[in-house]
Amino acid sequence: MAALEKEKKKQWNEEQERIRDAQKKLEKEKEKWEKEQAKFREAHHKEEEKVKKMMIERDRKLLKNAQNKKGKEEKEKRKSDQKEKSEAHKRKRIGIKRAQSSQTKQIASKPSRSAAPKRR
Repeated sequence: MAALEKEKKKQWNEEQERIRDAQKKLEKEKEKWEKEQAKFREAHHKEEEKVKKMMIERDRKLLKNAQNKKGKEEKEKRKSDQKEKSEAHKRKRIGIKRAQSSQTKQIASKPSRSAAPKRR
């Protein structure tokens, strides 16, 4: 009987040791899996940061291009306005010169008072 109980106790101890070994193995696998997950999360986070930076840089370039385009358009508008203003001033000057020349022609066509025959 004592031998039977010793055998049962020995088997039970062996069973308990196998269980502990299996638990240790599971724990090691779990730690390994958690490390892999942490690496994956870190890599994923780095990739997200990289994408975010790329998007920010792209937006910055688009904004800069839009501002440059707007600046060019404003410059062109100012240039065309200045040209138009200059041409309007030029037309006005030509008009004044024409008016002055037509006045001088009218004056030239009228005899001057001093040149008019004097009455005696």
